[in-house]
Amino acid sequence: MNVFAVGDNGKVIHFNGASWSTMTGIGTTENLHGVWGTSGSNLYIVGNSGTIIRYDGSKWNAMTGVPNYVGLYGGIWGSAANDIYTAGYSGHLYHYDGSSWTSADYLGASNYLYGLGGTSSGDVFAVGMGGAIYHYDGSGWSSMSTGHTLYFLGGTWGSSPDNVYAVGRNGLLLNFDGGSWNASQITPSYYHGIWGSSGSDIFAVGQSGTVVHYDGSSWTSMTGTGTSDRLNGVWGNSTSDVFAVGEKGTIIHYDGSTWTAMTSGTTNTLFGIWGSSGSNVYAVGAYGIILHYNGSSWSSVTSGSTYDLYGIWGSAPGNIYAVGVLGTILHYNGSSWSSMSSGSFDPLKGVYGTKGGNIFAVGSSGAILHYNGGSWTKMTSGTSNSLRAIWASQNGRVFAVGDYGTILYLEIISNYIQWLPILLLD
Repeated sequence: MNVFAVGDNGKVIHFNGASWSTMTGIGTTENLHGVWGTSGSNLYIVGNSGTIIRYDGSKWNAMTGVPNYVGLYGGIWGSAANDIYTAGYSGHLYHYDGSSWTSADYLGASNYLYGLGGTSSGDVFAVGMGGAIYHYDGSGWSSMSTGHTLYFLGGTWGSSPDNVYAVGRNGLLLNFDGGSWNASQITPSYYHGIWGSSGSDIFAVGQSGTVVHYDGSSWTSMTGTGTSDRLNGVWGNSTSDVFAVGEKGTIIHYDGSTWTAMTSGTTNTLFGIWGSSGSNVYAVGAYGIILHYNGSSWSSVTSGSTYDLYGIWGSAPGNIYAVGVLGTILHYNGSSWSSMSSGSFDPLKGVYGTKGGNIFAVGSSGAILHYNGGSWTKMTSGTSNSLRAIWASQNGRVFAVGDYGTILYLEIISNYIQWLPILLLD
């Protein structure tokens, strides 16, 4: 028996029917994402940086003549030794005819492909992020309709690790029950933010001043919000103390029965809001603006930045983080805001954590950064789709959501950490 599995840092393990062992001499430290072969002496592995390596039964050899591609190969499959396909980042497909690799097709820069399979040389399938499915019929590749549409996701929040919500365009609502994601539709709108005080008290906000509320059994539209401006974020201290922010400096407050407009003192668009209590709330927005609410009024505080800020989260009143364009990350230590080195120039859209030493920021081009209490480092997300929001439970379950219905789940097994895509059909 010959079974092979691949992983990060060039790791390949082999099962001989009795036990697993780590193989040596792979010749790469790149993360590996796919393996396929016709036998134990004709095996192919693919991974980051355009890695394709063949095993002949005794040694591993990097393949020569591979097209000049430096992206990530996410899958490999073949019908025979002279009919093999690999696919990956940016929608590239390549074919091996037994002697050389050539470009087979290009399916578009936003189509990260992570799996290949088929029944014959004229019946091959490639699947990828955002529910993408492509089929090869022996003459060409074409997109397949699943009968479902995956919309952009703008916000996520959970009451527990087994009750997580994501909201997005056209009223799309997704709910994770601990085993699977289930789709439904609420009042049509493009929702940008979601927050709740419990699993039976949830608010979602979106375009044209839309606010909907979940009472544990059904979602209903809330009237009398007093605004038609887009609402981007929502946060509350309790079911009777909820804030929503949006365009033109809009801030509205819900006291348990009525929404009322608050004076923000700015016309800058506000994107994010978070607080440690009802009398210690922060809102962030365009041109680096940060507003603070002390329980009676809003006032502007010095951020030290002129870059748009999109997200804010804190673990305590003296430990708050704001993120924005060009990889901007600001930190509040209880007395002042200061800039942190992120090592990224990607616009960052959301930030969330479980404690001061375990914080995640997400953004454009699939950017995910992690803060361990000392420094920020980049993580491999496996997608080029923009990520717009992130939520984490205290037990370490983390979800990131974004464009084309993208949902990523952080898997932690012992010391092994990996972001995994979740394929959703609404």
